[in-house]
Amino acid sequence: MSHNLRLTMYLLAALLLIGLLGVGPQAWATPGQIGPHQGGTIPTVTPRGSQPPTAPPPTPPPTAPPATLAPPAATLAPAAPTLPPTRTPTPDAAAFLAAALEASAAQVWPAAAVQLTLTLTNRGAQPITQILVLSTLPDGLDAGPLPPGSSLVWEGRTLRGQIVSLAPGERWTASFGVTVQRNAPAGRVLLGRAAIFVAGRAATNASVALALPPAELPPTGIETHQVPGTWWATLRTALLSDPFPGLIAHSSVSG
Repeated sequence: MSHNLRLTMYLLAALLLIGLLGVGPQAWATPGQIGPHQGGTIPTVTPRGSQPPTAPPPTPPPTAPPATLAPPAATLAPAAPTLPPTRTPTPDAAAFLAAALEASAAQVWPAAAVQLTLTLTNRGAQPITQILVLSTLPDGLDAGPLPPGSSLVWEGRTLRGQIVSLAPGERWTASFGVTVQRNAPAGRVLLGRAAIFVAGRAATNASVALALPPAELPPTGIETHQVPGTWWATLRTALLSDPFPGLIAHSSVSG
């Protein structure tokens, strides 16, 4: 086989191969045949009948699981109403003021002078202030003398006194004289009273009774007594009086 024949066979085989690969004659153009639009870029040979690779479909984002509902909150019991603070009342200091009125004699006589003594005591834990003492004499008694330096004064038949303050446990004492009227009825009870006020309000009071004896005692019945130097004597319907210590027969009938 000659050299030309071999060359021809090689060319035919190459053309056949090129046809099978789908490359047209333009792919084999010489550099002088390349147009200005091709600019020297070698085309990419793509086998005929093949498809470009397809990108895999996008993977959908993961779906978040449905939110789990929280269990309902426990129902709280309604709160107890808030009560206003209880105010502890302050005890009245005047309620602890004690008073006492005493007489120098329980039984009196007409025209007799009697000494009365008033005592006030603070039995509480707080001081008591603005204390006023008033004592109006009943019928049958007249105002008597007051001791020197006394805080009490007579205003007619009313005794008046003021005390600025009494500390807890403190005691206040004042004396004043009264005179039984000469014409005071026999057998009558004279009641002396003292009213005590604190800050203009009545707080307490005190009283004392003075008794006048009756003019004559009632009949005592029959009594038998032995009189020295005589025989026995019997007194009937004897009336006795006692103006002085001891018994003196007022009248008697002997039999």
